[in-house]
Amino acid sequence: ALDEEGLRLALTGGEDYELLLAVPPRACAALLRAARRAGETLTEIGVVEEAPGIRLLDAAGRPMPLPRVRGFRHFAGG
Repeated sequence: ALDEEGLRLALTGGEDYELLLAVPPRACAALLRAARRAGETLTEIGVVEEAPGIRLLDAAGRPMPLPRVRGFRHFAGG
């Protein structure tokens, strides 16, 4: 479980780069097997849905309040 600071860093932190990809649900198991054969680790992190907006869910799938945080503004002056 993340504490408040851990959640803030998870939502807005940077410098930790990973590749993100999306596949149809029916292709997920085959992709995970292929990655394992290649010696790579993939982690399923969520589902893409049509519903607009951002929702934050806890480990049990229950909605959590999305904290008001500001990420890094790449093109802001100074």
